[in-house]
Amino acid sequence: MIYEIINPSDPYTMEAPDLEIASLACFMLSKMFGVEGDDEANTAGPWIGIGTADEWFVERFGAKPVDRLKARREDVAAALDSVLICAKNDRQDYYTALALIDDPVKREEWRQGFHDRRRSSMSNIGQVAWNKAAALRSEQ
Repeated sequence: MIYEIINPSDPYTMEAPDLEIASLACFMLSKMFGVEGDDEANTAGPWIGIGTADEWFVERFGAKPVDRLKARREDVAAALDSVLICAKNDRQDYYTALALIDDPVKREEWRQGFHDRRRSSMSNIGQVAWNKAAALRSEQ
């Protein structure tokens, strides 16, 4: 499912298999953000206030976020890697263009250019997400 990342900056979206993964990925970006899926059942946050996000997570999923992050580390990393600076309906255009590039180095250059051309805020949520995905994978 595609989730919008509710934030005070540019429009960002990510792909996640479920609300638990979307929420964990969002927590890694900021507990002041939220995620919005296709309906109210797949929408959560923004979580403002110390402890509020963790309390909500335990109530919703029956476990602490840190424990679920350990169990679903790769899914969270994949969600963070999927963060794009665009609305839901623009993601297909992004992937169509990216598929035309065979060279992995040029694909990464294009991804960075796409991101940089659209970013109007000093907050670089996309780059933060990609860095956190790499960090999660390196901790394994």
